[in-house]
Formats: sequence, C-alpha cells, structure tokens
Amino acid sequence: MRQQRVNMVQTAEQYTFLHKSLVHSLSFGCEALTAEQIQGIMNATDDKMFTKVYQTLRQEVDIKSKEDIETRGENQKKYKNKNRRQSDIPGGSSRVRLYLSRKDGKHDYINAVFINSFRIKNLFIAAQSPLPGTVEDFLSMIYQQNSTCVVALEESHNQPNDVGQYLPADNETFTFGNFTVMSSRCETKPQYDMKKLSIRNEKGEEKTVSHFQYKNWGHSKKVPDSAEKFVQFIKEVENCIHRQTEDTPNIVVHCLNGYKRSGLFCVVYKLLEKLEAERQVSVVNIVRKVRTHRKQSITSVEQLKFCYHCVVAYMEIYNTYTNFAT
Repeated sequence: MRQQRVNMVQTAEQYTFLHKSLVHSLSFGCEALTAEQIQGIMNATDDKMFTKVYQTLRQEVDIKSKEDIETRGENQKKYKNKNRRQSDIPGGSSRVRLYLSRKDGKHDYINAVFINSFRIKNLFIAAQSPLPGTVEDFLSMIYQQNSTCVVALEESHNQPNDVGQYLPADNETFTFGNFTVMSSRCETKPQYDMKKLSIRNEKGEEKTVSHFQYKNWGHSKKVPDSAEKFVQFIKEVENCIHRQTEDTPNIVVHCLNGYKRSGLFCVVYKLLEKLEAERQVSVVNIVRKVRTHRKQSITSVEQLKFCYHCVVAYMEIYNTYTNFAT
C-alpha cells in the first residue's frame, strides 16, 4: 500500500489496530446475517453457540491509547464521589464534559459517554443514574446537550437509597442548584410511563424533554421480561426522536452503573436501525462498536442471546420478514 501512499499507517497504534482487526475477523463469526438467517439460528441453535461467542468477546483485548488509560485511572481516583462502585469509568475520548455554568476550577466530570447509533452520531448518552450529590450535574448535562428524551431503565419503586431523585411527582417542582424541574404525565402504558419534563435554568430558557420510565425489567433480572415489549418500547423512543425538529437529537439513557441496562438498550436500538437500513446485521459487530465507548456493555450470555431475540421479535411484530428475506 505504501507504494501508492507513502505515509499509510503512521503510528504504532494504527499498526497494532491492523493486527487486532485480523484477530477479530479470524476469531468471531462476525459476518452480517440476513433476517432469515438470524431466525434460522434462533430455531436451530442451543446456548452453547451463544456461550462460545460471549466468552470470545470477554477475552478480546481492547487496544486503548496510553492517554485514555491514564484518564480512566485519574477519573476513578479523582471523582470517587461521582462514581458508583463497579461502575464503568469513562476515559477522555467519548466522555461527556460539563460546561454549563462552570466556575473556575470546578470539575467538568460526569459518568456519561457518547455512543453513535447506526444513523446518527452521538445519538446516545449512556449515563450512570445520578447519585444524590450529582443530580445538578445530571440536569446540567441534559440541559446543555438539548437532549430530546431521557430513558430511565431502573424501576422507580426499586431504586436504592443512593440514587438521586431528579423526577418530581406529577405537577410538582424540584430545585437543584441553578435548575428547576417540573413534570407532567402524558401517557401510561403497560411497559412504560411517559412524562414531559420542564427544566429551567435561572440564567437561560426553559427546555422540555420527554421522559420514558421503562417498567418491564425486573430489579434483579439480566434482561427485560419480554423481547417483544422491549422492541416496541425502543420503537416508541425512536418515534419520539423522529418527531423532534432538532438537527442533532440525543437520548440520555441511564441505569445504576451506566452500562448493564443502558448498554443493552443501545445495542438493540442500533441493531434495529441497521436491520431496517441494510436488511442484514452482525450482532457481534454492533456489540463491539458499543463497547468502544461503554467497554462493559452486554454483561452476560443472556444479554447476548436477548439481542438475537429482539431481532426476531422485530421481524415478527412489524411483519417485515418477507421483505427482509427477499
């Protein structure tokens, strides 16, 4: 290649990346599959295949820059009061930085990262559910990023005592530092509650955000109760995005540690987008892309298999199987 382009592959990191890419292509069954093939796998395959793929994913070594590794370590030490135990500490490359009303010397840190969807850059902000002392930071992030909606994946009545409550009861008002929040109920469905949050900054305009509280995911369960209902929920969130007029929408999706539930949501959302656009998809590749930002996403064989279930459920619910199979 250098005979045609002299400076091709300029750094040791790029050279290492080439080797990693080769290992990945030889280790994984990562080819894109059609909808018909995915349904065939689910009908014919036992859990051994999913276990093998998951174990390979666990053994994969991510090549991180020295700067990113050092930043993760620094964020873990410096912001102990901003991170839960066993949370996924963001580095510097995709971390959300707070800048609204930052005073000199005040931190810009929040445990949240940008993740691309298939169609939209930085569509997701995968965040740790706020601690009691980080609610103002959480609201500041939503406000400064002009977030389109917030997706809460912890059931409100099961939230532990270390979760900061930012969602007022209907028609009540909370005040956190420079922010005032009021909520009003818009829609209640078996799998979720949808509200409108009005967030006002004392130095700026009021902003309205759609808030989805997903309810069909048991407190101690690794996956939601139903793939079909989870797919329908994701499509409702996607419809909310499409109704917005902003050029750069984003979804704040949060759970206790910022990756167990949020990571699964981002993977499934991205899978459905790619399946719609290209009629084929690689679950493994989508998982790996999300993991470049939230490295601990997809925490079990059950979650990996659930991703495949969601693809099949999507085809059955929306009657697209015959279109995809052609």
